[in-house]
Amino acid sequence: MIALLLHYVDYPATQPSEALPLVVLHGLMGNADNWRAHARQWEKQRRVVAIDLRNHGRSPHAEDMQYAHLAADVLHTLSVSGVEHFDLLGHSMGGKTAMSMAVMAPERIRRLIVADIAPVDYALDRHDDIFAAMQVVADQPPASRTAADAFMALHEDDLETRRFLGTNLIKGEDGCLHWRVNLPALRQGYPDVARAPIEGAPFNGPVLFLRGGDSSYVLPEYRAAIMARFPHARIVTLKHCAHWLHVEQFSIFVDAVDRFLSA
Repeated sequence: MIALLLHYVDYPATQPSEALPLVVLHGLMGNADNWRAHARQWEKQRRVVAIDLRNHGRSPHAEDMQYAHLAADVLHTLSVSGVEHFDLLGHSMGGKTAMSMAVMAPERIRRLIVADIAPVDYALDRHDDIFAAMQVVADQPPASRTAADAFMALHEDDLETRRFLGTNLIKGEDGCLHWRVNLPALRQGYPDVARAPIEGAPFNGPVLFLRGGDSSYVLPEYRAAIMARFPHARIVTLKHCAHWLHVEQFSIFVDAVDRFLSA
């Protein structure tokens, strides 16, 4: 397995701190920049390292999307950067990557936070509309964001989802907009993304699962799978939010992470 050296955004603590760095992993189609506002809050207490996972943001592209490889990329990047021990937060796909890291290198992780994802397999058609919307843009690169949104709206009705996807558009040398994410690899590798994290010995450190009260990603019947892998886990529901709990309940999410890391 050849691990990739990933791009990351480093937020040094704004005041002297003995706290371990907090490593943040985004979800599918996200990137480190999505977590800028959160990092600006957490950096008041600790260093924050927000990472672009492979095929996302400014990180290298590769064909494979297995969680063993995503986790190895992050661990390698942190080692090269001199971050040996850390607290870890992952949302959605980033949460599954974080859970895989807890299997591969539990001795490096003090506390783990998993945002709105469980260690289970998910349906393979869950993101069909998103992939279809993005493929239209890839097939007919638009000259403007307005045109890109109109293309995506053919398959994706939700405006906020289209705006989120649009953060991945960059202007090419031809003057048209193109996806910065590696769309072919993500579409081909989606069955691996939908699978549960890699299996291994239970992680015995403190773990906080934060779920959106209106989300279908962490259902009550998943509790057994969570506790089997993370016997000391707490599952906390944030009200009035769905899968984007960290955006929809920004302050509550930031405070919940702060309290857990400071306990």
